[in-house]
Amino acid sequence: MSKSPARARGAATSGSVEVVVAGGCATAALARAKNRNRITSAMADELMALFERIEDDDEIGMLEITGAGEIFCGDFEAGVNPNLVESLAVLSKPTVAIINGDAIDAGLELAMAADIRVAIADAHFALTQPSRGAMPSFGGTQRLPRL
Repeated sequence: MSKSPARARGAATSGSVEVVVAGGCATAALARAKNRNRITSAMADELMALFERIEDDDEIGMLEITGAGEIFCGDFEAGVNPNLVESLAVLSKPTVAIINGDAIDAGLELAMAADIRVAIADAHFALTQPSRGAMPSFGGTQRLPRL
């Protein structure tokens, strides 16, 4: 097991996922606070690669995912791989969404795909797609009633 934290970053213009692995736990922070931590295609690719790494690495026993700043995730940008949320849901190791602020639309769907969700007291949760004439596209209509 690595004694020092391992970090990975994407391009600042497309957002990034800051990853720290320590003590058998991988922590992924969505780092695009100026854009409400909206996940871009590049960030989705980083997350899916991380999920695969965690699945295959016997030294990583769990994943926690959170947002940078005061929001968890305010949605996904257009073009995000539709398999992102399901890739988190099927991870065989425990996953925890640390909801440090609002989880809106696809951001809430991402949080619902984790095994455990822990939120700050004033976090807001919403699936607003129906108010715009659309449906949640990452499993939210199935996961929300089950939870």
